[in-house]
Amino acid sequence: MNNFLYWFGLASYEMANKKRKVQKIRKHEATFKKELKVIEQVIRERTPYYELQLSFPQVSYNDEEVEMKINRQIQEDIHAFASNIKDDARKFYQLTGFLGQIPLRPFEGVTTFVIHLISPTVLSMTIDYYQFKGGAHGYTKRKAYNYNLMTGDSFFLIDLFDKGYNYRRVINGAISDAINEHPEEYYQGRDSFITINPNQSFYLEPDSLVIYFDLYQIAPYVKGIPEFRIPYEMFEGHLHL
Repeated sequence: MNNFLYWFGLASYEMANKKRKVQKIRKHEATFKKELKVIEQVIRERTPYYELQLSFPQVSYNDEEVEMKINRQIQEDIHAFASNIKDDARKFYQLTGFLGQIPLRPFEGVTTFVIHLISPTVLSMTIDYYQFKGGAHGYTKRKAYNYNLMTGDSFFLIDLFDKGYNYRRVINGAISDAINEHPEEYYQGRDSFITINPNQSFYLEPDSLVIYFDLYQIAPYVKGIPEFRIPYEMFEGHLHL
């Protein structure tokens, strides 16, 4: 744990290794509510075999326990992502015999984040994890971070609705209607959208619930990450933030 905290706390943690160029973490502070601040943390690292440019949020909150829960999860995810890029790059260039030579294109890891909603009780944001490990193009995985600011715990889609309310019917209908407006952009037949899953990815905006899917999940790569905005009023008072 000490090593983990050191990795995030000091931008010069690897300056002893001359091959690595790590710029100091810079912080850009954005205040959204009087008692909650989101600080952008940026880590850049470059070697001949991989490049990292990691932008991720750090929360400052007047409830230390809630703050610690949120920041710990984000930091663990960022650390795991960066470690995966570095480990795979080392293994690949060792395996191919190119270690010690300058590759045509190094592996890449990039993260960016968006704050979608801050209310007195809810924080909703997403981090996009982009990686390139060879091939025609890279891959982006979007992860939502939805928190109850009273407890610091993450919550699922089902937690937003009255018990017994058939929210899946409303969401499935809205998504199907949107797809039917542009069916050429989505998979058809056996690969077409049928229903959201129990662990469906989502985030919250001031006026809408946003359901999204991974690349390739319901549409070709060219579509990007499909998102569907569903106004809260469609749930007729059964959704509670």
